[in-house]
Amino acid sequence: MSTPRLPIVAFGPNPWEGFWMNRQQLLSRLGRRGWPVVYTIGPMTVWERGGPRWQQADWLSRGVAMDGVVVDRPGRLAARWPKLPLWDQAVYRLHARHLLKLAGLRPGQRGILFFFHPDFVPYIAWMGQPHVAFHAFDMYAQMTPGWTESQMQQEAWLCRRADLLTTISDTVRQAMPPPGPEKARILLNGTDIDTVLAADHQPCPADLAAIPRPRIGYVGQITPKIDFRTILEVARQRPQWHWALVGNVKIADRPQTDWEIRAKADLEACRAMPNIHFLGVKPYGELPVYIRHMDVNTIIYRAEPGWWAAGYPQKLHDYLGSMVPLVSPAFATLRELSGVVGLVEDDVSSWIGALQRAIREGGPGDPGERRAIAMENSWDRRVDLLEEWLFEMVSRVS
Repeated sequence: MSTPRLPIVAFGPNPWEGFWMNRQQLLSRLGRRGWPVVYTIGPMTVWERGGPRWQQADWLSRGVAMDGVVVDRPGRLAARWPKLPLWDQAVYRLHARHLLKLAGLRPGQRGILFFFHPDFVPYIAWMGQPHVAFHAFDMYAQMTPGWTESQMQQEAWLCRRADLLTTISDTVRQAMPPPGPEKARILLNGTDIDTVLAADHQPCPADLAAIPRPRIGYVGQITPKIDFRTILEVARQRPQWHWALVGNVKIADRPQTDWEIRAKADLEACRAMPNIHFLGVKPYGELPVYIRHMDVNTIIYRAEPGWWAAGYPQKLHDYLGSMVPLVSPAFATLRELSGVVGLVEDDVSSWIGALQRAIREGGPGDPGERRAIAMENSWDRRVDLLEEWLFEMVSRVS
């Protein structure tokens, strides 16, 4: 008898319709393979009153089918009020029942709770005796200002409780609470290879075509992890090179930490440069076209130690699949790709040298090698592995 594809209720920190992260890539493919998947970012809170999510919400919770999953639309009527613990617990309980209903889980029927963040641990108390999967996509304590003792305890508890524990890199695995370093399996980020291949036949977008060549590209969320200082210095020393940054700028209006304050100041200096162009947010399906029409792509993250250096870059294999030369800081997670990625140290002269080699000579490796590596690292192959582990978990845990 074959192992059943049990209903999955997945908890993630980002809205489904926003910038696509590994959770959307993994869950949408599981859904298309026959796993009933519900995705939620949790109930509304009273602090959201007047905000866009509150204004767009109905009074009652509902679910909307898209991309092979059912996306939870929490209602306003049962909104969390964290200062009132009894009310808060009642909201969790009601929302848990709603999610179980969306997933088609009857009382006593066992499903899978799939966590992408420890903040959702309280749901376990209201959802029976589920199988539990936890994918740690980053070093949460480092990436979240004000990470609390309670959150640390939730992450540690989830690492112990999870029937399937995965993470995106060995660096993140080694930083996990026990027994994470021994227990977790590596599930790297991948690429939507069909979309990447389709970009070969698409014309250069008009806003990018208007930028002179050579074009140095970055595609992704533009946050304080970006090394704006290096971008600025390279732009000043090589005014004939043009930077094209594609993505949503997420820098706090009132930055709290010293490095966020520096990032905001450097960002404003970059905006004033005539050869640094911010092209804004683009639809997910168009991003490979922008990547394909750069002369060099970059993973232009800050080189000093931090959570951004510990992960496995979301766009890595999209970049490689484009066949365009790629330059990146020499992070530990990328060293094994030095044959196809120009790895640089933490100084502007190294960046200028690597970018110049990429522009003039094509950088390390050749286009075919880059694409071949990307094709070996598709999201479909990642889900092959994840699905194997889920079947193993369901069979093992009775």
